[in-house]
Amino acid sequence: MPRHSVENRKMNGSRVATAVVFALFALLSASSAARAQEISSLSQLLGTTNSSYNAYVLGNVGSSTSAYTSDSAGAIAAGGNVYLNSFSADGSGSSSSTAIVTGGNLTLSNGSITGSAYVGGNATLSGASVSGSVQAQGTISTSNMSTPTEVSGSSAATPINFTALATDTKNEAISIASLATQAQSAGTAGSVSGTNNLTLTGTASGVNYFNLTVAQLSQLSSGSLTIDNTVAGATDIINVTGSSVTVGAPGNFGFTYQGTASASNTLFDFSQATSLTIANAFDASILAPTATVNFTNGNLTGVLVAGNLASTANQDGEFHAGTFSGTLPSSGASPAPATPFGSSPLVGLILAAVMALGFYRRRTPAAVAA
Repeated sequence: MPRHSVENRKMNGSRVATAVVFALFALLSASSAARAQEISSLSQLLGTTNSSYNAYVLGNVGSSTSAYTSDSAGAIAAGGNVYLNSFSADGSGSSSSTAIVTGGNLTLSNGSITGSAYVGGNATLSGASVSGSVQAQGTISTSNMSTPTEVSGSSAATPINFTALATDTKNEAISIASLATQAQSAGTAGSVSGTNNLTLTGTASGVNYFNLTVAQLSQLSSGSLTIDNTVAGATDIINVTGSSVTVGAPGNFGFTYQGTASASNTLFDFSQATSLTIANAFDASILAPTATVNFTNGNLTGVLVAGNLASTANQDGEFHAGTFSGTLPSSGASPAPATPFGSSPLVGLILAAVMALGFYRRRTPAAVAA
């Protein structure tokens, strides 16, 4: 065989194998980057910077017979189906931000989305406006509106791992309740005084734990809830025991923050609740991952984490701009381990390409000698 033919084979083979190696490494890197950006824990959700989530629901928002009717000053996310009517979702006021994320279907009538919607199922929009894009893994159907930028099918990816996030959220709620109970037993919990006017006083420099019962919340009626901290930067976590909880009915109560306490550093944990009714303006964040929440009056300035968010016709509450910036205690659960390099299906292809490259380089000198 002519020497130049052998050299050409050597060069072409090396080029092909080298190109395959680089392409597969690039694909592996892109896949890893995508996994790193995916929200899979409660701390990630609360700490998201590209969108401030006002509500995260593990299950459904509204229903096919009663869509949720209100608005949200921040993004909303749900692991199940989302039914909205005359609802405005604002993803931080930017068309490039995330406004709605669903694990299931999205149905929106006569509302607006400031930002983009990421849908794990089908998206059905009517009479709505969308400043960003609609990306659905299923189909996209629009009517009586300007057609937004659309991406459908397998190429549409949601930025939340709902399965992992649901598990982590439930673990966090249980762990926080346990820590609050331990603090109570150890005598280190914050003090609670009053009946229809409750005052919670915290003196810790890190996290102040308070324990309340359903009965204590119901006694607030038209009174007030005062949270008072003596140390700047402290987080206030209120653990509420009971499976069926009503806040603010009958009557309404007011939130008052004194000293260094603030709504953005306050979290109510309803880990035992399966039913939670909010009929009152609520100036704090709520963690109720196993509860069906009926938000029937006022507005919530903070973040709502719920099992399901039900709708009451013409009485659904609003979500005002608010975040939880306090310290979230670790659940103690080990973080999901990174995928070992050798376990990735792409690794086999990469190794095969490397072996092919070595084969070409070993084989060519023998051919030349022949």
